[in-house]
Amino acid sequence: MRANYGEPEAALAHFRRAIALKRPRAPMANCLAGTATAHFAAGRHAEAASWLRRAMAENPGAVGLNRVLAPYYLALGKRAAARASLGRLRRAYPAITVKVVMLHLPRIRAGRAMGDDGPIPDGLAALGLPPGPSPYGF
Repeated sequence: MRANYGEPEAALAHFRRAIALKRPRAPMANCLAGTATAHFAAGRHAEAASWLRRAMAENPGAVGLNRVLAPYYLALGKRAAARASLGRLRRAYPAITVKVVMLHLPRIRAGRAMGDDGPIPDGLAALGLPPGPSPYGF
């Protein structure tokens, strides 16, 4: 939540502590993905992509993380990697749209409601993900 309220450094401190407190066999993917989110919020896109790849290696079934990895790659200028990431997402979720992705991401940014613009939806749209409508009818 700290990263989503515009406090990425505080978020990183919390994730460092959470990682340090993890037991040897406890799942780590959520902490790694959260660390990626905080780095992305701080504008450190390469670090964000690196941490998110670690999260996906920790939990290979978390193919949904490609919804943010693809825009991270695009922000780095790695268009081929971004397209490959989006391809993995679309193979797992053929009906996915930008609107569906946005329904599943936090809606708070810097203490205010986040709209449907920003680096994640803009990046997904630039890569060719359809805007909507949602397959859920809203």
